[in-house]
Amino acid sequence: MYIRRPRGVSFVEIALVTVLGFFGGIYIWKPLILEYRNKHKKELEPPEETESIAKCRDTRRLA
Repeated sequence: MYIRRPRGVSFVEIALVTVLGFFGGIYIWKPLILEYRNKHKKELEPPEETESIAKCRDTRRLA
């Protein structure tokens, strides 16, 4: 299968538009990707220990 380009459009112009489109897509979608990544990163982290749980664990180790 051969993809034909429109007449009057050079390879350089097509390459430039492709690169601009790619980086424009990254610029537009980056905030959503970062939000998604941070949301799933928080879900994978274990919950933080409270002071009472930490003290309880320390007293068990000493006994």
